[in-house]
Amino acid sequence: MDLSILLAAFGLGVALGASPGPVQLLLFSEASRGGAGRGLRAMAGANATFGAMMLLLAAGLSSLEPGETFLRVVKVMYFDEPVDTRPIEARLDMRAVLSANGLAVLLLGLLPGGLMALCVRAIVQALAT
Repeated sequence: MDLSILLAAFGLGVALGASPGPVQLLLFSEASRGGAGRGLRAMAGANATFGAMMLLLAAGLSSLEPGETFLRVVKVMYFDEPVDTRPIEARLDMRAVLSANGLAVLLLGLLPGGLMALCVRAIVQALAT
């Protein structure tokens, strides 16, 4: 069994999982170009990706038990008066790192095309080997 097709479908599902409109368009185009089998493989990859994401979400949420410690942290963070009211001061190197991180998040959030192209190229190279 050739796993590259399943891995490509899984990667495609990850890339397009957040926007359902292009997913249906892609499934339709795959089915029209390569027949029902190709469309079904693409759909299986998208469904497997969604299922894996839901499984990971359920596992992550089930590991967070809102016990006494968690509720105490929430109470201290939001409801108790602060013990130390001095302003937080950071050194210049920490400010530079946090500023660079904030700019990177802002740029990649507003203009994700370069990062997506890099990810697609990495997937294509990984599947070619």
